Amino acid sequence: MYEPFPEEIYLKRMERYYELVSKKLNVGGVLITSRSNYIYLSGFRGSAGYLLITDSARYLIVDGRYEEEAKRDSRGVEVKLLDWRGSLFQELIDIISKSISSKLALDSSISHKAFRQFEAELQRRGKEVVPTGDEIWELRRRKDEHELERMKKALGLTEQFMRETILSLRPGVTELEVVADFMKRSYEVGAKPSFEPIVAFGSGSSMPHYKPGDRALSEGDIVLLDWGNSYGEYCSDITRTVSLRPTDELKRVFQAVYDAQSKAIELAKPGVKVADLDKSAREILERYGLEKYFVHALGHGVGIDVHEPPRVSSSSQEVLQEGDVVTVEPGVYFRGEYGIRLEVMIYIASDGAVLLNSLHQHLEVERY
Repeated sequence: MYEPFPEEIYLKRMERYYELVSKKLNVGGVLITSRSNYIYLSGFRGSAGYLLITDSARYLIVDGRYEEEAKRDSRGVEVKLLDWRGSLFQELIDIISKSISSKLALDSSISHKAFRQFEAELQRRGKEVVPTGDEIWELRRRKDEHELERMKKALGLTEQFMRETILSLRPGVTELEVVADFMKRSYEVGAKPSFEPIVAFGSGSSMPHYKPGDRALSEGDIVLLDWGNSYGEYCSDITRTVSLRPTDELKRVFQAVYDAQSKAIELAKPGVKVADLDKSAREILERYGLEKYFVHALGHGVGIDVHEPPRVSSSSQEVLQEGDVVTVEPGVYFRGEYGIRLEVMIYIASDGAVLLNSLHQHLEVERY
């Protein structure tokens, strides 16, 4: 059962967010349309809704489909109901127009087409519309103790399911059977998958975003498992690669990937450029002659969304901040043969990285 955080947490978040936006953009109101943003700010997690924050009001605006859920789950807001018998959009525009003096900041996650629709309708009422910037991420990147508790719960479930799955691997099981078992386990405990699970046997593991199919596991196959859970609207994301019968070559490549990951974690602390983390992992792989087979970024932020800022890549200009939760997931992929990826989650504390995972990383199945 979903349980929002205490009301004072959401009130502080809304106050801080509005302060950031209003000062930067000189607006009299901000409209949040992104689901993950209004979850963060109000606790409401319905699939459609609008959160309007002004100098004097905090409105959660929904239609009749979400009335009961909005009143049950939201905190620190007044729920306003749109009448389904009329034009929902025009009624929304009326509420906004009556609530702001002249200028509205509109959630930048909205599509360009939708932004233009809001802009045109509000301009007819003498209101100006501007997009928000990255103010929300100034708040969302810094995970508090309540958020960390949810993420640790999600991660604990993910690791439990992964360990049980690894220990149960037997020749003949198919990739989709493993996926189905993970999905079933997740829903049985009140969680849900945070993204489409990756289960790759043998040569399928050479594709970083492989789509599971009906391939059956053979004795000599490598197995790559990449999945996560969402619990209380906060996500986890981990990857393990194992083998029923590991060769010396697989052991060497596994060790290279593990060493690359370890080096990046060692360097992680507030103020470090994420590009330097990515670089450090590639330098380790280069020593093994494997750098050219690492074909994606080192990691990403995790929170309400499974992929959040910062993107931990060589092209990113961002730096780590205290409170960030990021993945560290180096991998090497030999096209048409196999791939090995290892992924953990770390929390950036004031003095460095804190590993959130408890499930060890081994190539040999029996070591789990």
